[in-house]
Amino acid sequence: MSEVAWRRLHPLSPVVNLLPQMWVVLQQFWPLILVWFIGGAASDRGFTARGAADSSLLVILVGISVLRSWARWWTLRFRVLDGQLELRSGLVNLQTRVLTPQRVQNVELTQSLLQRLFGLAELRVETASDAGAEGNLSALSLAEAQELATWLRSAQKAEATAPTPVAELSTVDLLIYGATSSRSGFAAAAFGTIFEYAASLDPERAARLGLRAGPAGILAAVALALSAGWLFGVAGAALRHGGFRLEDQGGTLVATEGLLSRRRVELPIRRVQRVIVSMPAVRRWLGYATLHIETAVSRRGEGGTQQSTCTIPLVPLDQVDDLAARVLPVRGLLEGPYAPAAVKAQRRALVRGPLQALPFVAIATWLAGWTGLAALALAPLFMLLAWLDLRSQGWCVTPSHVLVRRGWLAREITALDRARIQAVSLQQGPILRRLDLAELVVLGAGARVVLPALDHDVAMQVLGQLGGRR
Repeated sequence: MSEVAWRRLHPLSPVVNLLPQMWVVLQQFWPLILVWFIGGAASDRGFTARGAADSSLLVILVGISVLRSWARWWTLRFRVLDGQLELRSGLVNLQTRVLTPQRVQNVELTQSLLQRLFGLAELRVETASDAGAEGNLSALSLAEAQELATWLRSAQKAEATAPTPVAELSTVDLLIYGATSSRSGFAAAAFGTIFEYAASLDPERAARLGLRAGPAGILAAVALALSAGWLFGVAGAALRHGGFRLEDQGGTLVATEGLLSRRRVELPIRRVQRVIVSMPAVRRWLGYATLHIETAVSRRGEGGTQQSTCTIPLVPLDQVDDLAARVLPVRGLLEGPYAPAAVKAQRRALVRGPLQALPFVAIATWLAGWTGLAALALAPLFMLLAWLDLRSQGWCVTPSHVLVRRGWLAREITALDRARIQAVSLQQGPILRRLDLAELVVLGAGARVVLPALDHDVAMQVLGQLGGRR
């Protein structure tokens, strides 16, 4: 790619970025929106006045989104100069960033449905700093984005080797992945809608509807909401990960996926810092897991700090070690050997069980009055679940990695490269101090791994071991 003068994003960038910007605005101003509509519903204003006020709020939010989209297109410039990618942005406070290809951790090329319709793409260029996606170019023409991504790879002097297939998932695999996921958000939204509708009804009419439905009708509504949430998760998985394919291109993992929004992620294997094996209960019982591979990069986006991740949605359990060994020299992720949590931590689990039941007791009391105190019967169940979770916890420190296993029902195993450790801290709350226990928190670049509760002396030994890294 030749060196050129300053260039702009595609002229249609403000259009394709409008919906994402509106979502960001809604996330930022949702408390105001909630107060606005609740206050409006409770007020005595007439329908016309309320409609005008609600329309004004909508115009303001859309206006903010349009202004942000246009300002980003107007101010953002980029160019390649002296073998480096330079970006300039800002209207009042001018900012110039210089990205050296050799320091780039990964390159991610994505296409939303709207971008695909217009032949556009978004290119993310990320380093290991905590500044987020430092080179976020949305949107470029697809040819321009691919050209810039190719230049970055060639500037990193990656070996030109034929791609090696690593994993490829069929539609059946993705349906299994979606069917074994825990989806409750859609059900919660359905319940919220039903509750909002019921609250708007006349009390006598609501009572008649409740009597007419009866317990069977209420249970049927609950089952319907949960089933809808489950089906929504299955369909979402198929759309999000459709056509999944993972290749090894000369030491760089390249994952492509998505039926509507197409996404391509490139992660250099030499910069992988953490591997997470996620096994929800049903998925594990069927003999599958999900593998998350993270590079040493953190992304501070609208939802907080996130790691740059390549996810293999469905992996047979007998292939987990082989796939993980491609990126980290670690074996025995599923079997260990893992050292258990401290025996005295069982007392902590017995205390945590009743505390976890308290929110359910409070909600039940609020809905059903003093009879809701019967929810205290959940305390033994929570105590049992806490004890089972403790029994499943384990940890292991090898010369090259830190391994942590958690979860009885939904199990998760984490392997962190010790060469990527940024800091290690020892934490003790009042209960841990009382029991002479401690927890070790291991921090990487945007990664946080917490070991199970250990005897204080053992925790101090591991702290010294990890502090020296070897």
